[in-house]
Amino acid sequence: MNALPHLFIIDRDGRIAAMHRGYGEDSLERILEEINAQLAKPVPPAAEGGAGTSGPSAP
Repeated sequence: MNALPHLFIIDRDGRIAAMHRGYGEDSLERILEEINAQLAKPVPPAAEGGAGTSGPSAP
């Protein structure tokens, strides 16, 4: 890495959807757009239910 911070946006499939090197106030809007675009995508069937729902239920 040749710049800090290094930001990775990971999609619902666990792949890198976007990468940003460095930081500037002018990049914030673009980063938020990319995050919101990923959140707007449908949840893949294997990921529905969220984390922790396959384990035993609490008493």
